Amino acid sequence: MNKTTSFSEQPISDRLDITLIDGRTLSCTLKAEQPKTIQPTGLQLDTTGRYLSVGRKPKTLSKSDEAEATRQYNHHLFTENAWFLLDNAERIFSDSRMFLAPVNIVNGLAYMGTSPFRHPTLGVYLEWWLNYREAAVDAKGNLVWYISGSPLSGSNCCSTVNPDGLQLPISQRTRFSDIWRSFCEVNNRYNEAKQRCEAYTLEEVLQILRGLEL
Repeated sequence: MNKTTSFSEQPISDRLDITLIDGRTLSCTLKAEQPKTIQPTGLQLDTTGRYLSVGRKPKTLSKSDEAEATRQYNHHLFTENAWFLLDNAERIFSDSRMFLAPVNIVNGLAYMGTSPFRHPTLGVYLEWWLNYREAAVDAKGNLVWYISGSPLSGSNCCSTVNPDGLQLPISQRTRFSDIWRSFCEVNNRYNEAKQRCEAYTLEEVLQILRGLEL
């Protein structure tokens, strides 16, 4: 069972180390203001009734024009730069603030909602693409970037991005459960660091990688 973690009795430190999938250790700088507890992630039944079906748009989003514009911006920012970011994976893996940069994509499961997918980061996506290729790269070699479907039937509407930045339906080569479970496995490795440590925005990461001043 997932439980919150309290820091009231832990020694004070200004750093936290995370271990990447390949075994390297990355030292992260803690935020000046720390949360009192760490919110858990993992599979939890949705009690809001918002995730009773599989759809192409996350059900938690408002239908307002502003919310839709924000959703579209986040999707395009990530997909149009996905392959460029993958090409720069080694540099990102050497900087915790890049690794922990939030990727504002709302993945979800019918009946479960977004609970196992909360707060994905750039490093999470990169590690997933590189280490779980059977699930994270489809039959046409495109990167899976959006995960949505039913954990019961396996029906899904996952989306991929090709090297030209074009969003395409997944050409599935493995079970849907392999896709979402592998992503959640990576995403949940860094739950504490995502809530406690400093991170760049995705826009800032792109500026740095392209040699632009912040």
